Amino acid sequence: MNIRRALPAVLSVFIASGLSLGLSTLSSADPTRPQHPVHNPSASHPAHAPRPTRTPRTHGTSTPTVTPTAHVVSCPAQPDHVLSGRVTKLFYAYPGTQRNLHASGFFQVDFFSNGIHPDSEPASLTLTDDNGALILGMPDIHFMDTGGGSFSASNEQGFVSIRPFGGTAGTYAFEFSFDNPDFPPNFFDVRMHLCMNIGDDGIGSVAIVCQHKARGGFLCHQ
Repeated sequence: MNIRRALPAVLSVFIASGLSLGLSTLSSADPTRPQHPVHNPSASHPAHAPRPTRTPRTHGTSTPTVTPTAHVVSCPAQPDHVLSGRVTKLFYAYPGTQRNLHASGFFQVDFFSNGIHPDSEPASLTLTDDNGALILGMPDIHFMDTGGGSFSASNEQGFVSIRPFGGTAGTYAFEFSFDNPDFPPNFFDVRMHLCMNIGDDGIGSVAIVCQHKARGGFLCHQ
Protein backbone atom coordinates (compact mmCIF):
# COMPACT_ATOMS: atom_id res chain seq x y z
CA MET A 1 0.00 0.00 0.00
CA ASN A 2 1.15 3.50 -0.75
CA ILE A 3 1.37 5.29 2.69
CA ARG A 4 1.46 8.78 1.17
CA ARG A 5 -1.89 8.23 -0.55
CA ALA A 6 -3.55 6.76 2.53
CA LEU A 7 -2.47 9.61 4.95
CA PRO A 8 -5.21 12.13 3.97
CA ALA A 9 -7.91 9.55 4.49
CA VAL A 10 -6.61 8.70 7.98
CA LEU A 11 -6.53 12.39 8.99
CA SER A 12 -10.11 12.84 7.85
CA VAL A 13 -11.22 9.94 10.06
CA PHE A 14 -9.48 11.47 13.15
CA ILE A 15 -11.02 14.95 12.60
CA ALA A 16 -14.51 13.48 12.19
CA SER A 17 -14.10 11.43 15.36
CA GLY A 18 -12.98 14.50 17.35
CA LEU A 19 -15.92 16.59 16.28
CA SER A 20 -18.33 13.76 17.12
CA LEU A 21 -16.80 13.38 20.59
CA GLY A 22 -17.05 17.16 21.30
CA LEU A 23 -20.71 17.33 20.33
CA SER A 24 -21.59 14.35 22.48
CA THR A 25 -19.81 15.96 25.47
CA LEU A 26 -21.80 19.17 25.06
CA SER A 27 -25.05 17.27 24.74
CA SER A 28 -24.32 15.27 27.87
CA ALA A 29 -23.76 18.38 30.07
CA ASP A 30 -25.81 18.61 33.29
CA PRO A 31 -29.10 20.34 32.37
CA THR A 32 -29.70 21.33 36.04
CA ARG A 33 -26.59 23.50 36.26
CA PRO A 34 -27.63 27.13 36.84
CA GLN A 35 -27.10 29.54 34.03
CA HIS A 36 -25.37 32.92 34.48
CA PRO A 37 -27.91 35.78 34.48
CA VAL A 38 -28.00 37.86 31.37
CA HIS A 39 -27.64 41.63 32.00
CA ASN A 40 -30.31 43.72 30.34
CA PRO A 41 -28.73 47.09 29.45
CA SER A 42 -32.15 48.79 29.21
CA ALA A 43 -33.22 47.84 32.75
CA SER A 44 -33.22 50.71 35.28
CA HIS A 45 -31.18 50.60 38.46
CA PRO A 46 -33.15 50.30 41.73
CA ALA A 47 -33.59 53.59 43.59
CA HIS A 48 -31.33 54.17 46.57
CA ALA A 49 -32.93 54.80 49.94
CA PRO A 50 -32.76 58.52 50.92
CA ARG A 51 -29.93 59.47 53.20
CA PRO A 52 -31.16 60.38 56.70
CA THR A 53 -31.07 64.07 57.62
CA ARG A 54 -28.05 64.94 59.68
CA THR A 55 -28.86 66.79 62.89
CA PRO A 56 -26.20 69.35 63.85
CA ARG A 57 -24.60 68.88 67.22
CA THR A 58 -25.46 71.65 69.66
CA HIS A 59 -23.84 72.65 72.91
CA GLY A 60 -26.12 73.73 75.72
CA THR A 61 -29.62 74.99 75.16
CA SER A 62 -30.90 75.77 71.66
CA THR A 63 -33.75 78.02 72.82
CA PRO A 64 -33.25 81.54 71.40
CA THR A 65 -32.94 84.39 73.85
CA VAL A 66 -35.79 86.90 73.62
CA THR A 67 -34.59 90.48 73.32
CA PRO A 68 -36.45 92.66 75.82
CA THR A 69 -38.32 95.61 74.39
CA ALA A 70 -38.78 98.95 76.10
CA HIS A 71 -42.29 99.82 77.23
CA VAL A 72 -43.13 103.10 75.56
CA VAL A 73 -46.15 105.13 76.57
CA SER A 74 -47.63 107.34 73.87
CA CYS A 75 -49.04 110.81 74.28
CA PRO A 76 -51.44 111.43 77.19
CA ALA A 77 -54.28 111.42 74.65
CA GLN A 78 -53.64 109.45 71.46
CA PRO A 79 -54.62 111.74 68.55
CA ASP A 80 -57.23 110.74 66.00
CA HIS A 81 -55.13 112.33 63.25
CA VAL A 82 -51.34 112.03 63.36
CA LEU A 83 -49.33 115.09 62.38
CA SER A 84 -46.45 113.75 60.29
CA GLY A 85 -43.34 115.75 60.98
CA ARG A 86 -39.83 115.91 62.33
CA VAL A 87 -37.94 117.34 65.26
CA THR A 88 -34.95 119.05 63.67
CA LYS A 89 -33.16 119.79 66.96
CA LEU A 90 -33.58 119.73 70.70
CA PHE A 91 -30.87 120.98 73.03
CA TYR A 92 -30.28 121.84 76.66
CA ALA A 93 -27.47 124.04 78.02
CA TYR A 94 -25.73 123.80 74.66
CA PRO A 95 -23.77 125.40 73.10
CA GLY A 96 -23.86 127.96 75.93
CA THR A 97 -24.49 127.55 79.64
CA GLN A 98 -28.07 128.83 79.81
CA ARG A 99 -30.13 126.17 81.60
CA ASN A 100 -33.04 126.19 79.18
CA LEU A 101 -34.35 123.48 76.85
CA HIS A 102 -35.16 124.49 73.28
CA ALA A 103 -36.60 122.49 70.37
CA SER A 104 -37.84 123.13 66.85
CA GLY A 105 -39.26 121.17 63.95
CA PHE A 106 -42.15 120.99 61.52
CA PHE A 107 -45.29 118.96 60.87
CA GLN A 108 -48.00 118.48 58.25
CA VAL A 109 -51.71 118.11 58.93
CA ASP A 110 -53.29 114.77 58.01
CA PHE A 111 -55.23 114.72 54.73
CA PHE A 112 -58.38 113.43 56.49
CA SER A 113 -58.23 116.05 59.23
CA ASN A 114 -60.41 119.15 59.28
CA GLY A 115 -57.27 121.17 60.09
CA ILE A 116 -55.88 122.55 63.32
CA HIS A 117 -57.43 125.46 65.24
CA PRO A 118 -54.93 126.18 68.01
CA ASP A 119 -56.73 129.24 69.36
CA SER A 120 -59.95 127.30 69.99
CA GLU A 121 -58.79 123.73 70.67
CA PRO A 122 -57.14 122.26 73.80
CA ALA A 123 -53.42 121.61 73.38
CA SER A 124 -50.62 119.94 75.32
CA LEU A 125 -46.91 119.23 74.97
CA THR A 126 -45.14 116.34 76.71
CA LEU A 127 -41.59 115.01 76.86
CA THR A 128 -41.21 111.47 78.27
CA ASP A 129 -38.53 108.79 78.58
CA ASP A 130 -38.63 105.25 77.14
CA ASN A 131 -40.76 104.01 80.02
CA GLY A 132 -43.32 106.78 79.68
CA ALA A 133 -42.12 108.67 82.75
CA LEU A 134 -42.72 112.40 82.45
CA ILE A 135 -39.61 114.53 81.92
CA LEU A 136 -41.25 117.82 81.04
CA GLY A 137 -44.78 118.78 80.17
CA MET A 138 -47.23 121.59 79.45
CA PRO A 139 -50.54 119.78 79.96
CA ASP A 140 -52.80 122.76 79.28
CA ILE A 141 -51.69 125.13 76.51
CA HIS A 142 -53.87 128.04 75.35
CA PHE A 143 -52.72 129.41 71.99
CA MET A 144 -53.36 132.94 70.82
CA ASP A 145 -53.69 133.98 67.19
CA THR A 146 -50.71 136.23 66.41
CA GLY A 147 -51.69 136.86 62.77
CA GLY A 148 -50.60 135.45 59.43
CA GLY A 149 -51.67 131.93 60.41
CA SER A 150 -49.28 131.88 63.41
CA PHE A 151 -50.11 131.01 67.01
CA SER A 152 -48.23 131.16 70.30
CA ALA A 153 -48.71 130.29 73.95
CA SER A 154 -46.71 130.92 77.08
CA ASN A 155 -46.88 130.17 80.80
CA GLU A 156 -44.53 129.93 83.78
CA GLN A 157 -42.83 126.91 82.24
CA GLY A 158 -41.97 128.43 78.86
CA PHE A 159 -43.51 129.07 75.45
CA VAL A 160 -44.72 127.31 72.28
CA SER A 161 -45.18 128.82 68.82
CA ILE A 162 -46.62 127.56 65.51
CA ARG A 163 -46.37 129.28 62.13
CA PRO A 164 -46.97 128.34 58.45
CA PHE A 165 -43.95 126.70 56.85
CA GLY A 166 -42.71 126.02 53.33
CA GLY A 167 -45.57 127.68 51.47
CA THR A 168 -47.60 124.43 51.54
CA ALA A 169 -51.11 124.47 53.01
CA GLY A 170 -51.34 122.48 56.23
CA THR A 171 -47.56 122.51 56.87
CA TYR A 172 -46.32 124.28 60.01
CA ALA A 173 -43.06 124.93 61.81
CA PHE A 174 -43.08 124.72 65.60
CA GLU A 175 -40.75 125.82 68.36
CA PHE A 176 -40.87 125.49 72.11
CA SER A 177 -38.74 126.27 75.14
CA PHE A 178 -38.78 125.18 78.79
CA ASP A 179 -37.22 127.79 81.03
CA ASN A 180 -34.95 126.41 83.76
CA PRO A 181 -36.49 122.91 83.89
CA ASP A 182 -36.22 121.18 87.25
CA PHE A 183 -33.80 118.50 86.12
CA PRO A 184 -31.99 116.40 88.76
CA PRO A 185 -28.17 116.77 88.92
CA ASN A 186 -26.39 115.27 85.90
CA PHE A 187 -29.70 114.53 84.20
CA PHE A 188 -29.37 112.79 80.83
CA ASP A 189 -31.45 110.35 78.79
CA VAL A 190 -30.20 108.74 75.60
CA ARG A 191 -33.68 108.73 74.12
CA MET A 192 -36.79 110.82 74.73
CA HIS A 193 -40.26 110.96 73.21
CA LEU A 194 -42.01 114.15 72.19
CA CYS A 195 -45.79 114.45 72.02
CA MET A 196 -47.76 117.51 71.02
CA ASN A 197 -51.54 117.52 70.70
CA ILE A 198 -53.79 120.18 69.22
CA GLY A 199 -57.41 119.15 69.41
CA ASP A 200 -57.81 115.72 67.80
CA ASP A 201 -54.53 116.18 65.86
CA GLY A 202 -51.13 115.48 67.29
CA ILE A 203 -47.50 114.43 66.96
CA GLY A 204 -47.63 110.95 68.44
CA SER A 205 -44.57 109.95 70.47
CA VAL A 206 -41.71 110.97 68.19
CA ALA A 207 -38.46 109.32 69.35
CA ILE A 208 -35.49 111.67 69.82
CA VAL A 209 -31.91 110.42 70.28
CA CYS A 210 -29.61 112.51 72.51
CA GLN A 211 -25.88 113.02 72.90
CA HIS A 212 -24.25 114.16 76.11
CA LYS A 213 -22.38 117.46 75.92
CA ALA A 214 -20.03 119.37 78.19
CA ARG A 215 -21.20 121.26 81.32
CA GLY A 216 -24.25 119.00 81.73
CA GLY A 217 -25.82 119.83 78.38
CA PHE A 218 -27.16 117.54 75.66
CA LEU A 219 -28.11 117.73 72.00
CA CYS A 220 -30.91 115.60 70.50
CA HIS A 221 -32.28 114.89 67.04
CA GLN A 222 -34.86 112.61 65.48
